[in-house]
Amino acid sequence: FHILMLGRLLGGIATSLLFSVFDSWLIRAHADAGLKSYLSKSFSAAAYGNSLVAIGAGLVANKAASSNDLLPFFGGKDEEGEESL
Repeated sequence: FHILMLGRLLGGIATSLLFSVFDSWLIRAHADAGLKSYLSKSFSAAAYGNSLVAIGAGLVANKAASSNDLLPFFGGKDEEGEESL
């Protein structure tokens, strides 16, 4: 149990670092380059690009899911009522 809790704690720290390191780097890079006035535009462009990628990924996933019949992986019955593997 204790090793699982340690894993959850370390996973939380790693996730926090993953999502904050880029922001810190971007702020520092803009400050070093003297471009602080463009910082809000950079974050805005990043958020806009992120939403475009999310929309595109959703469209691709929807197309992939609807291109084939979805059948159960293990157990259950297919359309003809036969047992599947």
